[in-house]
Formats: sequence, structure tokens, C-alpha cells
Amino acid sequence: MTFSSDTKFSVKQGQIICLEHDNNRLYACIIQYIESQQTYWIRPLCLLNTQETKSQIISLHGTSDVILPKNSFRLVWDTEILEFWTELDNNSGIYEDNPIGRAELHGFLKKFPWLNRQPLN
Repeated sequence: MTFSSDTKFSVKQGQIICLEHDNNRLYACIIQYIESQQTYWIRPLCLLNTQETKSQIISLHGTSDVILPKNSFRLVWDTEILEFWTELDNNSGIYEDNPIGRAELHGFLKKFPWLNRQPLN
């Protein structure tokens, strides 16, 4: 299934996209493009921290799916993810809860002001 989410390109279900903040990159797989809300429903795959001399990869398998604004993401080329593809592709068949990954994901998402809106009274 192909979604048209931008006039420049179209994205496909299963395509990998990236959300960046400082030295951190969230790589996720598109589950669905929600056109009416201009958002992606994504499945987080891994969080890459490039601050240290060697990149730290945190697996996010077994964490929560997330819906986020499409304009926050960029498409990922295959050559960008080849070096850590094993972290992105979990073929083990084991999908256990991942509390460490979930905490890292939530900590990363809290860095974005548009996700921390105050509830309306």
C-alpha cells in the first residue's frame, strides 16, 4: 500500500523513517499514514545515540506504537541503516515487554515541545 503524504514523495507501509533530536535518532516503521490528521502511526525500532565516540543502539522492540506528526520525520535511505540493521529487524519471534526501551522512548519523546502540550481545562 502506498500513501501520498507529501508532494515531494510518497511513503509506503513498512518504510523506515527517522525522527532526530540533538545526537539522537529514532528509527521507526510506518504502520499507517493518517491523512486526515497529517500523522504517522509508527512502530519504533531503535534509538541511536551518536553522542559518544561509538554509537549506542537501544532496541525498541516490544515498546508502544506511537502516532506523531508527519512533518517531524524524514525518510531513511537503506545505506543509512545498513550498519545496525540487525537491531531494526527482529526475526526472533519473541516479542516480550521491553521496559528499558519503553523508558528510553518516552524520555526521547519528552524532548519535543509539541508532545508536551498542557491539557485544556
